[in-house]
Amino acid sequence: VDSEGRYTVKNSLVGNASKDLNQKEVQCVVTHPGLKEKLELSYKLNVHYPPQVVYIISGGDQRETREFHCEAEANPKPTNFTWSRYFPVNETLSSGVNSRLIIQLTPDSNDFYYCVASNQYGNAVGSLYMHVIPSSESKTCWTLYIITLVVCGVVCCFLIWKFNLHQYFIRRLQGII
Repeated sequence: VDSEGRYTVKNSLVGNASKDLNQKEVQCVVTHPGLKEKLELSYKLNVHYPPQVVYIISGGDQRETREFHCEAEANPKPTNFTWSRYFPVNETLSSGVNSRLIIQLTPDSNDFYYCVASNQYGNAVGSLYMHVIPSSESKTCWTLYIITLVVCGVVCCFLIWKFNLHQYFIRRLQGII
């Protein structure tokens, strides 16, 4: 009882919190002989948990670079992102609050990339594999394909001319009609 004759009643609810309960609304129902009617109070749960799932999302594709963003499911949101190659961290590419990584599109970029997202409760890792095919190889393949088609066409025309196959087909068609 305080100096003004008020009573203070305390109660606790103890349980296992999970991330699924985060931002869920709960109600506290108070009944007491000193109250005229029951009192209902609503609260939103704020469950803190470490990053659990890390997503790496392509954020854009320019001609020479590709941008990736690291996102994680956590509460509070991750405060640090560490991008690296060769996990565990052998070559740190960036570290800090920025979740973005820009990779130059060269054959030297072919590798596994890892993002470690962390908050004060823990961390989690996401990965991606980058494989860059140089544009010259792509052009070479198309060039060889077109040259092969042209050579095959020339060889077919030569064989038809050499063996008078076109006349053979014409005679066969005339014999049928």
